[in-house]
Amino acid sequence: MSPARQDSAREDLEVELRTIRQECDRLAEAIGCGGPLDALVERLGSRQAHRVAIEGQLSACVSPRPHVNLDAIERRLRAKMTDWRGLLRRNVAEGRAVLRSLLVGPLRFTPIVEERRRGYAFEGTIALDRLLAGVVDLPTVVASPAGFEPAF
Repeated sequence: MSPARQDSAREDLEVELRTIRQECDRLAEAIGCGGPLDALVERLGSRQAHRVAIEGQLSACVSPRPHVNLDAIERRLRAKMTDWRGLLRRNVAEGRAVLRSLLVGPLRFTPIVEERRRGYAFEGTIALDRLLAGVVDLPTVVASPAGFEPAF
């Protein structure tokens, strides 16, 4: 189901369709020249049926995928992460509560000791379903803001 495989399968079908069309043209030409008609007509019929089947497969193929700008998506995600990082740093207590709800297990810290660099690498697993789950309550009664009432 990957887009690359779908594109490859579509290209293969298009190549096969071109080949079958050329073969059908040659068979029709041979019939016109008066070769062994029964065998040629039978072969032409089977190739045309195969052509129709391939055309059906091509029409069923998913249309070409839209172009995705991965660099733009990465920039947007990095900007969002920077924004989140800032929010979590400004309010440490709420930041810890958010991490507790998102983390599936403990964070693992590994020391980094290199020539000019010292620090810690950390890794952990988060539950995205916890990040994206929630409830949005909608008001049951909606009133018009002041100034929008009809004047009688």
